[in-house]
Amino acid sequence: MSDITFDFTGKAFAVVGATSGIGAQVLKELLEAHAHVLAVGRNEERLAKLERMGAVARAFDVSQATTEEWKDLLDPFVATQGRLDGVVYTAGIALQTPLQYFDTAAAKRAMDTNFWGALTCLQAASKKRQSKDGASYVLFSSVAGRTGARGDAVYAASKAALRIASASFAQDIARRRQRINTISPAWIETPMVERSPISDPAKKAHAAEQYLLGLGTPRDVAGMVLFLLSDRAQWITGTDILVDGGFLHSR
Repeated sequence: MSDITFDFTGKAFAVVGATSGIGAQVLKELLEAHAHVLAVGRNEERLAKLERMGAVARAFDVSQATTEEWKDLLDPFVATQGRLDGVVYTAGIALQTPLQYFDTAAAKRAMDTNFWGALTCLQAASKKRQSKDGASYVLFSSVAGRTGARGDAVYAASKAALRIASASFAQDIARRRQRINTISPAWIETPMVERSPISDPAKKAHAAEQYLLGLGTPRDVAGMVLFLLSDRAQWITGTDILVDGGFLHSR
């Protein structure tokens, strides 16, 4: 049992990218904290499972969505559960884009999901009809956005852009006491990472040696997300929080 528990009874949140990895863990913990949760993702089989857990689940392609389409997605949930207390955007694509083999189409898909999808989601969700004063938005950057590792050009750029944009957006939404923060994880063992080239066993073993506290799991990150959504973080906005197992300090 955790040392810290949260009570979000009567509060409403949307989790984007809720069908796997960090998003799925955040959704699970929000439900355990008695929140009403809108689960947004693409895998309809997993979305059906989330509905059985108690979430309201909707299939949605964040990479192509307009602000108006986001509004249409949020409206029915807001109408039944009340305006949003917060949004967690975990949707993302990780890909390798070395300069000599640059795939422009793949790079565009990643940027559309990692950056533009988050921006249009925020644009719709932060409107007064969709969210309460004091609402909290948690977006996912990455340590890659600070290190720019070899082959990570587009992924790193999208995550760095999201971190800097969020610091700017914090100034736009502060008039309603709304907050926006980013979290920068390092290697978290999720399906997205397991599908990527870096999950090769030899690379994974080498990477683990570079972490002061070893590789992370979604549970290692979810607690920070719930804290940022809670009223205990009501004076935190425009910042990026590293959750990296000591990776940057071991380099």
